[in-house]
Formats: sequence, structure tokens, C-alpha cells
Amino acid sequence: MTKYRKSIFSTYPLFTRIGIYILSFALFATCLVSMIHLWFSYTLEIEAIQTRLEHLEQEQVALLTNSMWSFDNKAIDIQLKSILSDNAIVYIEIKKDGVVEYMAGEPHLKDPKLFKTYPLIHLGRYLGEVSFYATSSNVKKQLLMSAAGSLIAQVVGIIFTCFFIVVLLFLLLSKPFSQILKFTDSIQLDNLDADFSLNRSNSFPDELDAIVDTINSMRSRLKRDMEENEQIRHALASEQAFSDAVINSLPGIFFVADESHIILRGNQVFHEHYLTRGRNENINLFTRVDPRDQEALAQASASVLGNSEPVSIETRLLNHQNQSIPYLLNCSRVEQNQTRYLIGIGTNLEERKRIEGDLRQSQKMESIGTLAGGIAHDFNNILSAIFGYTELAKKQVKNPEKLSVYHENIMKAADRARELVRQILTFGRKNEQENVPIQMAMLVRESSEFLRSSIPSTIEIRTDIQSEAIIISDPTQIHQIILNLCTNAYQAMSDTGGIITISLKDVTVTENDGAAGMLLAPGQYVLLEVGDTGPGIPDHVMDNIFEPYFTTKGKGSGTGLGLAVVHGIIQRNKGHLSVASKVGNGAVFSVYLPVSEQAHESDDNDMGEITTDLSGDEHIMVVDDEDSIRTPIRLFLEDSGYTVSDFPDGRQAFEAFEQAPDKYNLIITDMTMPRMNGLQFGQAVLAIRKDIPVILCTGYDENVSRSQSKTVGFSHFVQKPFEHDRLLQDIRRILDQKVRA
Repeated sequence: MTKYRKSIFSTYPLFTRIGIYILSFALFATCLVSMIHLWFSYTLEIEAIQTRLEHLEQEQVALLTNSMWSFDNKAIDIQLKSILSDNAIVYIEIKKDGVVEYMAGEPHLKDPKLFKTYPLIHLGRYLGEVSFYATSSNVKKQLLMSAAGSLIAQVVGIIFTCFFIVVLLFLLLSKPFSQILKFTDSIQLDNLDADFSLNRSNSFPDELDAIVDTINSMRSRLKRDMEENEQIRHALASEQAFSDAVINSLPGIFFVADESHIILRGNQVFHEHYLTRGRNENINLFTRVDPRDQEALAQASASVLGNSEPVSIETRLLNHQNQSIPYLLNCSRVEQNQTRYLIGIGTNLEERKRIEGDLRQSQKMESIGTLAGGIAHDFNNILSAIFGYTELAKKQVKNPEKLSVYHENIMKAADRARELVRQILTFGRKNEQENVPIQMAMLVRESSEFLRSSIPSTIEIRTDIQSEAIIISDPTQIHQIILNLCTNAYQAMSDTGGIITISLKDVTVTENDGAAGMLLAPGQYVLLEVGDTGPGIPDHVMDNIFEPYFTTKGKGSGTGLGLAVVHGIIQRNKGHLSVASKVGNGAVFSVYLPVSEQAHESDDNDMGEITTDLSGDEHIMVVDDEDSIRTPIRLFLEDSGYTVSDFPDGRQAFEAFEQAPDKYNLIITDMTMPRMNGLQFGQAVLAIRKDIPVILCTGYDENVSRSQSKTVGFSHFVQKPFEHDRLLQDIRRILDQKVRA
């Protein structure tokens, strides 16, 4: 039975609930009405009893008074029994002076609320009082019996009525609804063709038919929407595939990042080279950016996301091998659903940088070639001085005073040669250096000295340096700017002679200057101006002056890259280049470079305190393949009290050191040597003794610099040629520092 009920309830839940609700309401309403009717009937019966009690005063009190006056007890008993014959009256008592003299009936049945008391008075004389008590129990019994019979009949009628209503609802509603539910439950997205019908004979369409029509209409719309959605899905998939193909066909990188710089999407090149293999989710863009460029890229990103203006910036990205790859990154913003996204499209600049470097190097060599005659002339003058004073010194061996003067002049000529070679090497360096704080005034002075020794004396060089400002750049490139501009000025006056003016001063660029075509951000700049008194530049040449390979010189006299290279360097340094010229009045080239707040770091900042006592008794190893260099160093050190062991190459020196590593207090090694170069030798030595000081000397090597030698672990870096007193200073300072440590 329970299983059957559960089956009905689960099969027709709405029908079951409606039946229960109707039956419950009908029973509740019937009971409520019956109780109200019973209460009204009871009230009426009680009022009838009260009326009968009041009628006893007229009907029985006078008779009882006469019987009491005549002391007729028998008559009193008869009268009391007659009154008690009324089923409603259950007890009577007569009192005189508070004492019950007569009583009749059943006192335990009396109702304290249903009674009446009347005085007994005869001819004005008080004989006592009589009290009549009634009961409601009989009324209750009769009413309950009557109500029970009526309620049973009504309940039976209600049950039959509810059953009829429920059956009717089942036939008219529950069964059709069950069919509707069964149909809707059977609907499949891949089968929306079948129409639904209740299969009933109904001449007049009703609400159920409207529901069926609505279901069929919804099914048709759903089918149509599904077909449209499928078409849209295929279209979106096609668009996505096309978009991916377009993005992946880009020669550079493409990525999309949110405002937190989490990479959301990237093209194939970006994923293959710059995202971690197997973990391309929740990667921050800045983890793939060279730390040196993160601050600049963060500022560019904030500008793009805040102002929506596209920004182009050169930055370096880290590939899977953590190698820095230069890119020109074009950043823009896309906003969707109130969320901003950073779009990045990058072009690999490796090949471009290499070509630019080759062009700059080619142009450097062209400039050096242009100045080669002057450089050779200056070297010949220096060599002439050295030869001349050396011959004089030979003849004055017995005259110490003159000999000292000749030696001093030889040293001055050697210093001039050393400085000239240093400037040529600095200008001709192929490898680019890192951007560092540099003082423009120092570079202008060095370049002007180099030019004075390289160009004919018919051309005068004047300098006007009024700025000590610091800029952030590559010193080699700034040298190239100055020398290229001055070389052009020299070539413009090579036949007639004239004056080259180099000036340097501080200027402030305002927004009005930027609006006037300078394309510079407002701020502090250093202005370098190179002017000449040559023939000037014609207007038709002025329009093409910065274009690559444009030249007015004859065949074989120039490549036309000088000003184009200068213009490119200045643009990369966020500066500006302009020219003013009139035919017959010379030309003035103006270079604006942004000033930096960073302090300039000198190459000699590791000198420490100068030591006056240069002697010592430590054991020093000297390694150099040139005997003409190794022997003077050994002799100078031995004259200062040091014990010296010298070796012609790194392999022999390392074998000796390996046998007795604690024997030596300091090592001086050349860089370029056969079998084992200085860098390899120093690393091998430091692997055995980390605390031994090593000084690296080099005449010129593109593969090592002062900063690189310190990174490896060398104590000091010395550029040849060097003064031996300066070398003794460095040795004593390093050894004393080691003792203090």
C-alpha cells in the first residue's frame, strides 16, 4: 500500500496535493461551521433554561409561600417534585435565616451559574427564600449527539464531493499535465521536429490547448535558435582560426595582457620563445622582461592603460635561455566590459641592431680613414721627438742634468702617443657598451684634443664648454657624434681652412619648444653645437641631409652614412638634431640630449688612497708573452724590494702556481697570450686560491673590460701602456687592503 501511495504521489504530485488541499479545507470548514452552530444552539438552550427559571416566580413561588404559611409540608413536597419534573431543574432548597428547611433533587448536578433565588413573603411577613438550580449537562448531551450525527453525514458528503472533484481534476488537468511533462522530458536538442498533442476530443480550446501551442511554439523557436547558434559557433570558430592564423603569421611577437600584466594570449612566436614551456597560465609579462628595462616598460604600460594613446618603446625580452633579445614594442589599449587590456606587438631588432652596428662601425672606419693622414702626421711628430731626444740622451750620458731633461721629453712624447692610441681605440671600438652616466664636457675635451692632432693646422678648433651636465648614454656613440660632426666640418673647409667651434651649454626645453617641431619632452637638456665657417649647405641638399647613403662628395670619398648614423644615435637617446645654414656663412649642427640626475662614475674610482711608500717584500708573479714588457716590470718590482717570478705564457705560470699556490702574494698577467690567455689563467688560479689578488693588463681586447674583469674576480684592471709608478701604487694599495681585511 505504501508503495502504491508513493507511486501515485510521485506520478501525479500536483493532483495529489490539490486533492489533499480540497479535502483538508472542506473538513476544516465543516468542523468550523458545526462548532459555530453547536455554540449558537447551546447559547439558545441556556437562554431557554434562564427563561424557565424566571417563569417559576410567577408559577410556583406564591404556592410555596401559602404552603409555608400554613406549614403544609406535604403540599410543599408535592410542589417541589412537580417543579423537578422539568429535566432542566435538578435541585431546590428553601432557607430561613440561613438554615435549609426544605430541599429536593440532586445537588451534585446543579450548575452554579444557572439558578434563581426568590423571597417568600406573606402579608408583608418574611417567611424565607427559595432557590431553583438548573443543569446544562443534559443540553450538552443532546446537542453533542445531534451534532455528531450531522457531522458524520456532512463528512461523508464532503468525501464523496471531494472524490468527485479530484477525479474531475485528474481527468481535466493532472493527466494532461502528466502528458505535457512526459513530452517536455523527452525533448532532445538533436530531435526538435515532433509536435506535441494531448489527443483529446475538445470542441472548445481551453487553457491546456494554449499551453500545448506555447510548448510547440517554444520548441520551434528553440530549434531555430539552435540552428542559428550552431551557425554562429561555426562562424566564431572560423573567425578564431582566421584570427589565430593572422596573429601567428606575424613575423614578431604578439600578446594580450590584463591590467595586472598577466598574459592572457600570445601568438606562436611569443609562446615558443618567451613563455615557460608547459606552464603558460598566470605568467606576468615582467617576468619575461630584462630587469634593466622593467621600469621603463612599466611607465609605458601605465601611460597606455591610463591614456589609451599607443606607445612604442625599445625593450629587451628574456627567452628560454634567459638571453636578452631586443624588441621594438608597440603597445596599445583595448577596453571591453569596463576592463582594460594591454596589446603588445613586437619586432625583433637583433638583425637591425647588428646592421646598425655594422653601419656605425663602417662609418667610424670611414671617419678614421678621413683623419688617417692627420693621425699619421701626429704619430710621425711623436716618433720624431722620441728618436731625437733618445739620440741626444746617448750623447749626454755624462751630463745627468741634460739627460734628465731628454728623458722627461721622451716620456711626454710617449704620453701623447698613449693618449692618441686610447682615443682611436675608444672611437673604433666595435662592441657597444652599456648606457652609463657620462659627463659630456669630458667627452668634448677628449674629442677636441684628438681632432687637434688629426686635422690640418689650417683649421682652428675653438671650444666653449659651459656645462658639466651628466647624461645616460654609450660613451663610444657620443664620441662618434662629436667626431662625425667635426669631420664633416673639417671636410667642408679642407681646401680653404677655417674655424670649427664646439660649444656645450645647459638649456631648458618647454612645451612650446616641443610644439615648435623639436619633438622633445619638456625638461633639462645639454646642447652640443658644432659650427664651421665653411661654404654652407644649399637648400636642395638640406632636405636630404639625414638620409642614408646621401652624399655630395665624389665617388670613393664617402658613403653618406655619417649624418644618418648620428641622427639615429640621437633619436635612440631621446634627443634631437637640427641644422642651421646659409650658403656662404657655414653651418651649425645642434644636438639636444636629456640630462640625468645620476652621478658620474670615474674609471679611477677604485684607486683608494695614494701610498707614498711603494716598496715591499712580497712575492709577485708576472705573466706576459712580450719580454720587452715583462722584463721592465720585473726590474721595477725588484728595485722596490719585491721577489718576482716571471713567465712567458699562462700555461707555464699556472703549472708553477699549481705546485706552490701559497708561494705568491699577487699576480700580474697579460690578457692576450699563447696557449692560455689571461682570463683563462686568472679563473684557473682563483679556482685554487680565491683570496689571491690578480691584476689583468691588456693593450686592447674587445672581449674584456674593467667591469667584466671585476665580475670574474680580478682585483684590478690596467690598460697598457701604463706608468710603472702607477702600477707600483696599485700593487701596494691592493696588498695593504688584503692585510687590513
